[in-house]
This record gives sequence, structure tokens and C-alpha cells, in this order.
Amino acid sequence: MHVVAEKPGRKLTPDMAPGKLFPMAHQIPMRLLATPEAFDHPEFVYEPKLDGFRALAYVTGHRCELVSRNGHQFKAWPQLAEEIAHAVKAHSAVLDGEICCLQSDGRPNFHAVMFRRAWPWFYAFDVLSINGVDLCGLPLLERKRHLQAIMPKIGCRLLYLDHLAERGPRSVPGGV
Repeated sequence: MHVVAEKPGRKLTPDMAPGKLFPMAHQIPMRLLATPEAFDHPEFVYEPKLDGFRALAYVTGHRCELVSRNGHQFKAWPQLAEEIAHAVKAHSAVLDGEICCLQSDGRPNFHAVMFRRAWPWFYAFDVLSINGVDLCGLPLLERKRHLQAIMPKIGCRLLYLDHLAERGPRSVPGGV
């Protein structure tokens, strides 16, 4: 996550936000880095590519706002936002993830999410803040552990997106 002028562990307050409802509305998701070929490296983790819309989920109380990487609010899925708000096991959190629809075999279906033809899921792969504490200065794997701790234990449309450590796409059948 790319964050401007934030320090790890800093307590955040609503007056710090340019957004109307949620703190940290100024955060910008890190863009994907394209590489000429797949690689393995012990200092990298690898996550599956999902075909959907990248979004930050700003949760406070029993409300959630889904915001695009360009800062636009996703208003087409109020039920998904409500389900996320009720599922997160924290009073407030900022989740980084992907809104996507799934085919019957579990593969993402961009066409369905693009044209709002199916009920979407939110795959969370990072957490930026929990209960007002900025976690952006922590290593990614530590943030992922914090994310797992606030994820629901029952089935819902908020899912944790796991990763592969050290070994990239070549370690997955059909990955490259």
C-alpha cells in the first residue's frame, strides 16, 4: 500500500480524512508491478490475480464504504458493503481487496461484475487500519495475520485471499 505522510501505529481520527464518512480516505492502493517473466524469491509473496474491481473497504460500526483505487465510491453493491460491515470483527477497519463475481467453477468472471450480472464477493488481501490504528508501516505478512484475525469465521461474501510464499506462479499448475 502506498500511503502519503502516515506513520506506523499512529492513532487516526475522523478529522484527518477528506472523505465524508471514514478516516484514511486518502489512501491509494499500490499498483501492480508487471515483470517480464515469472520468478521465485524468498522475500516475495504471490497472490492470485482476480478479475474484478480493486477496492478499499472502509468499515466503521455497521457501515461500509467501498472505494475504487481512483477514489470513486462503488454504489452498485450496497448489500455487499453491508455484509462486509457486519462480518468484520472490529469496530473499524480499512481492507484492501477485490470485488469480483465467480463462475460456477470458482473462477472470477469480470464480465459479470462489470455489467452487474451476479452477486459479487469481496476478497480481502491486506488490512491498512484496525480500530483507528494505522498498520501500513508493518510488514505485509504481519498485516495479513491481523487481517485473518478480523475475518469472519462463518460463510459470507467477505473472503480472505491467501498467498504463496517464496514460489511464484510457476509453482501452480497453469500459473505461467
